[in-house]
Amino acid sequence: MKALIIAAGGSTRLRPLTSKVPKTLLNVGERKIIDLILDPLISLGMDIFIVTGYYGEKVKRYVKKNYEWNISFIHNSDWREGNGISVLRSEKYLKKEDKFLLLMSDHVFNPGFLRDFIDLDPQECYLCVDKDLKNVSELEEATKVYIEKDRILDIGKEISYYNAVDCGVFLTTPYIFDVLKENTGIEKTVNSAMKKLSSEGNLYAYDITGNFWIDIDTEKDLRMLYELVKTYGWDNFQTYK
Repeated sequence: MKALIIAAGGSTRLRPLTSKVPKTLLNVGERKIIDLILDPLISLGMDIFIVTGYYGEKVKRYVKKNYEWNISFIHNSDWREGNGISVLRSEKYLKKEDKFLLLMSDHVFNPGFLRDFIDLDPQECYLCVDKDLKNVSELEEATKVYIEKDRILDIGKEISYYNAVDCGVFLTTPYIFDVLKENTGIEKTVNSAMKKLSSEGNLYAYDITGNFWIDIDTEKDLRMLYELVKTYGWDNFQTYK
């Protein structure tokens, strides 16, 4: 199975830490955020594609130096546009897949649920969600979702009614490329594609409440991740079990 990691953005909220390096290469102890994403995927034997943009050569250089695994790189020169453009850049590599894993390079999680998640039957898209809202550090900045049974009926940062938040981990089919291309005149983001999928009844929730996850947007988030890795050990984040 294949995994797609989006690592193209400029990470302006973490400046000056990201003035000359992409967010995913920031240190977490002796290693990097990207290692926390790659290690569990490699332990599952997945073929990995990374879409780069902002200082993309630095990501490529670091990964090639530290990993011998089958990791391919796709460069998005339009990385200043929505992250959906980065997903579209991967179409020719993933359009024949039944399903693939879509990850953000700044969302770190305890990977214990991954094996069951990737074994799901290929609906159009599954999104990992957390229903425990009190554990979300910046709820106003989180992408919120409204779920009935197992379907996501609405998604967005500004929606009024919600009962969970988006954890940034997706299992999707190549239909996502069609949705992104159809959104002519709309901001081409992953969230806009998810909103379209939800309106069609094609976006499903996968509940990972109780599993640790964090979206690294601020220095506070980075410090929190560092303390967790320091406390619980790298091995708890390294493999899927």
